[in-house]
Amino acid sequence: EDRNFRPTDLEFAPDGSLYVIDWHNALIGHMQHNARDPNRDHVHGRIFRVTYPSRPLGYPPVIDGAPIADLLENLTLPESRARYRTRRELREHDGATVASAAVEWAAKQDDERLKLEALWVTWGADQVDEELLGELLGSDDHRIRSAAVRVARFNEHQVGNLPEILRTAAEDDHGRVRLE
Repeated sequence: EDRNFRPTDLEFAPDGSLYVIDWHNALIGHMQHNARDPNRDHVHGRIFRVTYPSRPLGYPPVIDGAPIADLLENLTLPESRARYRTRRELREHDGATVASAAVEWAAKQDDERLKLEALWVTWGADQVDEELLGELLGSDDHRIRSAAVRVARFNEHQVGNLPEILRTAAEDDHGRVRLE
């Protein structure tokens, strides 16, 4: 009921809680009031942590210092931010080791989304696997195909048949793939 409540950002924490950042300022608008107005608050703000009381919070995955095999298993997590942080951590390891481990891991997966995660890992290691790329370019899911086309077009120095890939994508049934 606070009339000065001005939520400016929302972030989910690794444990699943929601943080709401509140600017909390009595003056609103686009500088219709002077920036030096004595009513303008320059030091206060609030951060609210919102949780679901009857559910336990999750535990953030171990990322920093984890072995490559554990990091690849983190790619199965449902939280996109955990997967993103995991891919960032994998970039800190030796590229050849990470790329070969990711390709081996992808070969054991049935879910194309997980194979796409592995393709992104090889991209982050600057060693895109063309066989995995080709498999995902032939996916029935337009989202997988469009993501694979994006990987191909940003890695033309590694993809031997890029003009053919782009021609095929330009003639795809789905607009999202054609857009890539």
